Amino acid sequence: MISSKRSKALPALAPSPAGISVNLLSFLRQNREFTLDLGLRGLLVVAGIVFLQLPMVIAGVLILIPMYIKFRKVAKFFMAGEAHAAKIICLEPQMIAIYGDLAKATLEPQPVIVVSKVNLPLSGQAEKGDRIGVVAIPVGGDTKRFDRLDFKLASMVIEGPEVLDLLLNSIAVWQWEELDEALFEIPRPYMEGVYAAGLVGTLN
Repeated sequence: MISSKRSKALPALAPSPAGISVNLLSFLRQNREFTLDLGLRGLLVVAGIVFLQLPMVIAGVLILIPMYIKFRKVAKFFMAGEAHAAKIICLEPQMIAIYGDLAKATLEPQPVIVVSKVNLPLSGQAEKGDRIGVVAIPVGGDTKRFDRLDFKLASMVIEGPEVLDLLLNSIAVWQWEELDEALFEIPRPYMEGVYAAGLVGTLN
């Protein structure tokens, strides 16, 4: 349960639109499992061409279609999603905390901290307290509020620290401050869930 000592209302979350255009080559380099799966499926197409087997080529193309759809969904997510303040809060297991808002339309803000396990890239270089690039979209819920944040690590599509720094710097300073303040009040050890920030209660 998070309780706030502040009397002032929290500002409404105004996350920065990420608008990240996903480059296919960068995506393949950053997602080795996807690339390996894509390569294995592509071998069927190559084999069909080499052995002049049209049915094999057609079968290979058909099994490549789900991979293309998956890539397009990721690309659409990063274009439509918004950058959120997030930090690494634990390395064993790997966990992050994300600051977000589950309010819909112009209703009163409902700021939350989402604690979730993740697979951090380059975990040997990651440290507790590091800021991490996260793009998220609020989903589910009813007419008044969303019930969760669907998020992805920006590192799955972004290469180079300079680009990640640009994403992190696009997030308002007050969001980082609210995240830091709320983290002091989340119970330890950390458990996955959605915690109300600045309000009394744990949402789930």
